[in-house]
Amino acid sequence: MGRRAARTEHESSPFTRVEKKAYGYQPNQVDEFIARARSAYDGNEFMAANDVRDVSFAAVKGGYAPHQVDKVLDRLEDAFRRAERDEFIESHGLEAWNSYLDDSIRELMGRLQRPAGQRFRRPKKSKAISYRVEDVDAVCETLFAHFTDRDTVTAQQLRATTFRAAKGKKGYEEAEVDAFVQAGIELLINLS
Repeated sequence: MGRRAARTEHESSPFTRVEKKAYGYQPNQVDEFIARARSAYDGNEFMAANDVRDVSFAAVKGGYAPHQVDKVLDRLEDAFRRAERDEFIESHGLEAWNSYLDDSIRELMGRLQRPAGQRFRRPKKSKAISYRVEDVDAVCETLFAHFTDRDTVTAQQLRATTFRAAKGKKGYEEAEVDAFVQAGIELLINLS
């Protein structure tokens, strides 16, 4: 009986599990979070887009395949961010929303217009792990082209961006770059 119940539970999940010796996301944590997110999206409880973005799950052997869970979380974050946008417009009006977007674009452009190699802080410690300057600057050039109508980039493409590691002052400080990339993702979602 227990095996059948477990099989039924597994069959009802939209996620496949990684091999028994490989690490994946803790299934119960994922299932509980997804259920809460659905309930919140249906208006039964509160959850913000940032709650979806910031969630983390324990790594366990034989857990859910992380890439599948991450894709669902990306779609959930987008849906919650759009719902927040619609709610803001309903409460404050389209003019206030457009003003917010203009301010967000100006803030990002301020950093994007800085010279290559000078867009972000360098780590203070010489052995600190950082992001390669040329990788980050290339993403900044892509975003700049997007906002000056020379190219387009999607939130999903920006999410998939990775940077090679550097040490110390040979790279940009990770936390600052991560915050900037997240702000870019949020803006692209809000503009879509």
